[in-house]
Amino acid sequence: FAPSHQDNMNGEYPLSKTPGGKASHIKRFADYPGGVESFEVYSPPMTTLYSQVWWSPLPPVDLPADIVRRYNGTAMALVGWEVDQVRRTSEGVEKSVPMSASYNHHWDSWLIGAEARVRKVSLSGPDDPAAADLA
Repeated sequence: FAPSHQDNMNGEYPLSKTPGGKASHIKRFADYPGGVESFEVYSPPMTTLYSQVWWSPLPPVDLPADIVRRYNGTAMALVGWEVDQVRRTSEGVEKSVPMSASYNHHWDSWLIGAEARVRKVSLSGPDDPAAADLA
């Protein structure tokens, strides 16, 4: 493990206070006690034209294999999560997509453990017995 010295992608972050803990003055992940490392995960491409709306889920994407191997059967603390939309130029160079070109406020992401599963649950109404399992 080699701690990262890189800057945050999106500037400084005020970290929230852990309930019952002390307030943190750390605003850069590189200053986190014990250090942190980062890795990147890319979604499949999304292609739209001006004024089009994308409202479809993308297929799941695996974490990098070395991260999965290292933390297999153990816990991994995530102390930050940064998101960037990028495009590749015809020369293969990555460029951040300006927010003025992509209004993206409806996005979400899930991160689940190796043994966890996501399942769709349909309820017939508030009195459905399966609703108790979701409380």
